[in-house]
Amino acid sequence: MTLSALEQSLRGRYDHYLHNPQVGVYVKEYRGQRVTVSGEVKTPGVIQLTGPKTLVDVLSMAGGVTERAGSQVQINRRGPEGRQSYIIDLQALARNPALVNMPVQSGDAIYVPQSGMFFVDGAVRKPGSYPLTHTYTLTQAIAVAGGADIVLANMDELAIFRHRDGAEADKIEVNLNEILAGKAQDPLIAPDDVIIVSMSTGKWLLQRFIGSIGLPSIPSR
Repeated sequence: MTLSALEQSLRGRYDHYLHNPQVGVYVKEYRGQRVTVSGEVKTPGVIQLTGPKTLVDVLSMAGGVTERAGSQVQINRRGPEGRQSYIIDLQALARNPALVNMPVQSGDAIYVPQSGMFFVDGAVRKPGSYPLTHTYTLTQAIAVAGGADIVLANMDELAIFRHRDGAEADKIEVNLNEILAGKAQDPLIAPDDVIIVSMSTGKWLLQRFIGSIGLPSIPSR
């Protein structure tokens, strides 16, 4: 219950004994929440939270980011629809926290990757951050992340988010089918790039429905 709902409920109960009772409820202590902060922060680890906290609050509680931090922070969250990932631009967060800052939830895993990494998320088999040890093309970067999930991926709609001269990230739209067919150039990946392989809504709904009713998967030929 919210505080106001609890106050209203108590007023209704006391109304049998008191005339126009005035009831105020104050929270002495919020139930503890745990979030994990890892990567390029000064004091990584599990942080106990009391009360609502935002991403900026948690990064501050972890001592702030180090000088080796890249340009984004990742929040991995388990929701009713499965794993959800949020990628927050640290530069945008510093310039305008009112627009970019977001509340954290109990169980969140917050990761600040090192500069010089690239991040792959969406309909791939092994989403996450990977070191840019040598020159990668887009298709090679996706292969490092286990390859696109052909059951769920929308191969026509990929996006690369890239920083340019300290500005907020640009969105570069890519058609992976055209690249694989030799009709479009396979772009090179830059440090701190974020690659999002979008998920086909129709395929995802079908896969989720089949999984929910326990039907066997279709064997590959």
